[in-house]
Amino acid sequence: MRCESKTIRSILGINFILLVLLLSLTTNIQIHGQISSSAVDVIKVYSQNEEYYLVSTPFNCYEPTMRGVTSVFSKEEKNPRYSFNRGFSGIGPNHLILSNDGEVILYIIPNYAEDDVEGLKSVTIYKNGQIYKSYTTAEITGCDPNEERCELEYFDLNALSLIDEEKSKYGTKEFHLVFKEHAPELDKFLYQYSVFSDNDIVYLVDSKKQIHYFDLKKCEHVGSDPLDKVFDQIIDKGRQTKTEKLTFSTDVFKLKKLGSGESAVVALEKILGLIETDFSEDTKGKIRVYTFIVEATILRNGHLKNIKLDFRDKMPEEKIRAFFEKNLFDTSNIPEQFKEWDYKEVYRFKNENERIGKKERKKEIKEEKEAYILLCKKENIDGIYIPKNLEDCFYQLDKILKDIDKKEIKEVKNKLELIGRYHFGIGMWMRNNWGLWGGSRLQKYFLDRGVMHPDDMSSIILDYYFDWLKGDKETWKEWEKHTHP
Repeated sequence: MRCESKTIRSILGINFILLVLLLSLTTNIQIHGQISSSAVDVIKVYSQNEEYYLVSTPFNCYEPTMRGVTSVFSKEEKNPRYSFNRGFSGIGPNHLILSNDGEVILYIIPNYAEDDVEGLKSVTIYKNGQIYKSYTTAEITGCDPNEERCELEYFDLNALSLIDEEKSKYGTKEFHLVFKEHAPELDKFLYQYSVFSDNDIVYLVDSKKQIHYFDLKKCEHVGSDPLDKVFDQIIDKGRQTKTEKLTFSTDVFKLKKLGSGESAVVALEKILGLIETDFSEDTKGKIRVYTFIVEATILRNGHLKNIKLDFRDKMPEEKIRAFFEKNLFDTSNIPEQFKEWDYKEVYRFKNENERIGKKERKKEIKEEKEAYILLCKKENIDGIYIPKNLEDCFYQLDKILKDIDKKEIKEVKNKLELIGRYHFGIGMWMRNNWGLWGGSRLQKYFLDRGVMHPDDMSSIILDYYFDWLKGDKETWKEWEKHTHP
């Protein structure tokens, strides 16, 4: 699962996304991101005149993804007018739009866009299956991300206050949108149509209530206006793009059997001389567990391609690779809509003899301790500088964070709000990248001072960095003085 980004661009935005996700559980608002999903959707999107439609089939469960195939059809023909190698996933309301002549597709990624990757930028326009033009959020909104916080698509965190919960049957399966009697017309409109299209013009409202126009005939961004200036002209144009989807659980996309019908795991056990175990053995930590991860694409005929093996333990790599390269796998559990499928699977094995397994684990613990000692001496881990103490954390955050990020931290009302707001954003980034979970000189620094949990470590850093930004650069010294080992 892609649970985080290495880029600082998304560090502080994670908190906003989490809140939006929470809200989306009970409303028609759908927010997607660069994550691994437990389901995959085959999507059908119609042009406004319904003369054409596209069918997009992703080949993995990442949102968004580049893998897959998309075909465009005329309603009068059974065969596609054209197809191209690109899947669209994680589609929110009106984020994928087809022109009335079937030639142009506009794709919007409001969150987790990758502005340095063609096809994953904030807005991409395809013509006859080829990328014609693409835009970053900054190019569309004109916002300088170093100076201000500006989101591509408008979303009001207080939007739920517009809804009449009782009349809408809010929180039930019978939910249907009913606004409160005196809810402002503009706010009601934005709740439903922050993105919409009308006669090959796509309208996109950003977080500053600027509306941006994309002409599908010209295949480009053609202008912008303050929304309140043109609202009376566009209020009757808002609509939902006709979209259908067929959802599949990705649990079925596993290599359970060989083409012969034999269990894939049992066949591996014979080759390795080990037996399968589960995650509980990892958590118990009493027996040596041998783990590897396989990533591959499985074709409809059962062959694997693009095989990648990640060994966490010393194992017979050549035998395992040969197993996946030479065998045909049973694909009957993969729905016919998917001509191929990208997947990732974790395999865990242990020694069948429990006594030997425990002996192997004791040896492994010794090796882990030796590796940890070395890790705690490193200045850099995976190319990232590791601060040596609390003060060093502040200097590094000063370099990493943008001016707008630091400005927002300084404006937080108190430290309680600070921790609640940034625990899952920059706090998570520090825990993952500064080795507060896996071991580092910074982790050891905190452990030596009696701080045992990574959550507490990141909270202390944020706590005193708040003081640091506010101009009080001495408070951390008192903490260090009273916790000195």
